[in-house]
Formats: sequence, C-alpha cells, structure tokens
Amino acid sequence: MKHSFLIIEKNVETIASLRLAMSRMDSFMEIGSTSSVKMAKSLILEQQPHLVFLNLALDDGLAVDLLDTVRPHCQSLPAVIIIADHIKYAKVAINKDALYFITPPVDLAELQNALQKFARHVYNSQKHLIIKNTQGYHFFLLDEITHIVAENSYCFIHTDNINSSPVLVTKSMKDLTEILPVSFVRVHKSFVVHSKYLSMISTSKKFLELKIKGRQQEVAKIPISASYLSIVKKKLLFVR
Repeated sequence: MKHSFLIIEKNVETIASLRLAMSRMDSFMEIGSTSSVKMAKSLILEQQPHLVFLNLALDDGLAVDLLDTVRPHCQSLPAVIIIADHIKYAKVAINKDALYFITPPVDLAELQNALQKFARHVYNSQKHLIIKNTQGYHFFLLDEITHIVAENSYCFIHTDNINSSPVLVTKSMKDLTEILPVSFVRVHKSFVVHSKYLSMISTSKKFLELKIKGRQQEVAKIPISASYLSIVKKKLLFVR
C-alpha cells in the first residue's frame, strides 16, 4: 500500500532534503506541497493525505490551529510530523497530537524513526481486511494474518487462529499488497509476510521464519527470492 503525503513547508532546502529522503521510501508518494496556511487547508481537505509534514510557521502565518480547522471536515485526520527550527514548537506539537517532531536539516535516521512510528499508527488504526470471494465477504483481523501465499491469480490467507484453515481469495498478490499496511512485506513472488510474526531471517540462505503462537508455536519457513532480498533487508529490519 502506498501512503500519500503532503509537504507544508516554506524552506526550500528543507523541502528538497525531505523529498530526496522520501523518494527512497517505496511505500510513500507525494501528492502536493505548499508554504501557505490557506492552501494547506485546501490541500488537506481535497487530497485527504495519510501523512502531513508540517512547519508551523508558514509564509502567511502560523499553522498552529490548522488541524483543528480541518478536523470537522475530515473523515479521519492525517498523521502529522512537525518540522520546526525552534524547540518551543515541540510543546505545541504534543498538544496538537502530532506523531513526531523533527528539527531541520532533515536527518535520515530521525526520519526513519518518525516513519516507523507512522507505520505503527497506521497499523493500530487499521484493524480489519475485508475481502470478497465466491462465497461472500471474509473479514480478517489484520493482527491475526501471518502470511499470504499466491497461486496463479489467487491467494491463500493464513492466520494464527488455530480453528481456521487458510482462506482462498480471488485476488492477486498485487491487489492485496496495494491494500495491506506496511507491516506486511512481500519477500517473494508468491509470499507476503506479516513482520509481527517474524522470528528469524537468513539473508545468506534466503529464507525467514515466522513464529505462529496460536498454532502451538508452529514455525513457518518462508523463502526469500533473490529479486526481493534488498527489499527484505530494507523493510523487515525497519518496519517492525
């Protein structure tokens, strides 16, 4: 799943460094930017981003009350990462329920910490996966999905529920990866794993293990294909 983000910032250098850093993050896509409080409100309401990078001091004033202004008009507020030169804005960020506070210039390690917190935020807010197949609609608790296995244009969804068999769904792996949160990572053409259940990775032997607690500590051994090895190193050692 690609998460959309807006950059609301007036410093050109900060915008450039943020764009460069975010261009390396496969799960994110920029959908707009502005240095205006007025335009920021319009963009948030029109684009409904998942994430906003926000400098509270903009060209046409302070954006302190921006979230409160758009709150009545949004089905769900975007997560917000505050970018500010002055530590005095940290208290404002906390009071406005910001996800994270970053001081420029943008540090890649700090940005990764912020995005890791965003990943947990998304996962905690998204509880279910609803999939239709020939039998009807299936409701899966995301927390219970351990891994997904593709067979041609169909997939089997495996869970840690000891009373449930893998469920066949009439969706391709590509379709499923577009709607799953970032804690689910594709490690092979035919396998997606839930990082929550990850217990071991061998990059040299190209496999990983999932510990499935609901099935009496069953361990599922999943292959990692060479073409996905770099993704595994980048994502599974970060998303968790």
